[in-house]
Amino acid sequence: MTPAQEPSGPVQWKAAYSAAECKALTERNAFLQRCFGGHFADENYVGALKCMPYSRPERIKGIWVVGFESSAFHPGATSLQQISDGSDRIWFDTDYKTPEIVAAGQGAGTRAYLVELVGRRSLCEDIYGVRHLAA
Repeated sequence: MTPAQEPSGPVQWKAAYSAAECKALTERNAFLQRCFGGHFADENYVGALKCMPYSRPERIKGIWVVGFESSAFHPGATSLQQISDGSDRIWFDTDYKTPEIVAAGQGAGTRAYLVELVGRRSLCEDIYGVRHLAA
C-alpha cells in the first residue's frame, strides 16, 4: 500500500485508516521503503508527515514532558497528577527546541510544560506501536 503522491508534491493521506490498513503501513519492508527509501539510515528518513498518516492540523492543549530520550504529550492534561500513570501518552515530534529542552532530552533532568499548540495526530501507530503528535 502506497499513499497517493504528486510527482513533486506532498503525500496525500486519507482521513481515516482501518486496523488492517495501519498494519499494512507498518509492515517492515513497506515501512522501510516509504520512510527510508529502502535503506535504514537516519540521513534517508523522509520525516514523520511523509512517513505515516496524520490528521489535519488541530488546536490541542495538554502537558508535554521532556526527559532523557523521551518526549511525551498528554492531551487534555492540566496537572502532573493527571499524567502520573502514563496513560494517554503520545510521542511528541517538534522542531521547537530551546537549550533547556535539548538538555532535558540529553539527561539533564525531566521538564514538564503546559502547552497549547496546533499539531497533527498520527492516524496509525508506528512500527513500534506508538502514536505520535507532530507540531
